[in-house]
Amino acid sequence: IASPASLTTVDGLGALQTVGGALAVRWMPALNDLSGFTSLTSIGGAVTFANNSSLTNLVDAFPALQSIGGALSFASNANLGALGGFNALTEINGALSFSWNGVSDITGFAALQDIDGDVTFANNSGFSGLSGFSGPNPLTIDGDLRFQSNTGSALGIPVALSGFGALREIDGDLAFSWTSAFNGITGFGALEAVDGDLSFANCTVAAITGPLALTDIGGDLILSSNQGLASLSGLSGVDEVGGDFTITWNGSLPTAAAQALRDSIGVNDIGGTISIANNGP
Repeated sequence: IASPASLTTVDGLGALQTVGGALAVRWMPALNDLSGFTSLTSIGGAVTFANNSSLTNLVDAFPALQSIGGALSFASNANLGALGGFNALTEINGALSFSWNGVSDITGFAALQDIDGDVTFANNSGFSGLSGFSGPNPLTIDGDLRFQSNTGSALGIPVALSGFGALREIDGDLAFSWTSAFNGITGFGALEAVDGDLSFANCTVAAITGPLALTDIGGDLILSSNQGLASLSGLSGVDEVGGDFTITWNGSLPTAAAQALRDSIGVNDIGGTISIANNGP
């Protein structure tokens, strides 16, 4: 859907049940309502929402959609605001990405069980919540989960990342970098394993308290240059790190806290180099 440019709604598609290929909604400057796909249950290819400057929410957009055969991406929708509308979606057979959007809260993915690719949140602004991945069924990400260069609300106040309560396993990396949207990581309460690296670098996060069920990190553990980071209590259950253990340049984190985490894991259960330096007193 890329024309006419004056289109404001898609009300005429209420009887559509399946799309065999891709669905793209892009460069629609007047489009402000996508609630017309009420009967759509499956899309065989990728789904893209890009450069729709008037689109302010997707709360009621796809209430019956259960599966997407390719990637799902949201890019450069400057005023998206609340992003929900996918409450029946159980699987995405590709990556899930949110980039360069003005988005306040991402909800509406409570039924999601499997994402067959990377999940990326990059260069989004206005975050005040991210609660959409906490459904009753276990969720697996068959790739990386990355947060990069995301900023908080217009007031500049970071919030706690409390979503992803259904997430059990990440087959790749869990990485936060240059993100000021979150001041605490309180979600991820069911996460048991990160098969790749777990890293926080140049973030405003003050406390990692959420992933209490996490026991195994297959790759490196990297906490570097997070000047507000003061607590690692959420990592207390980790008993194995397959790669390097690096906690450096976190000015508010007591060195004793970094050493305590190292000791609770055990040096024999850390597969790579151990580096603890230039943290707080």
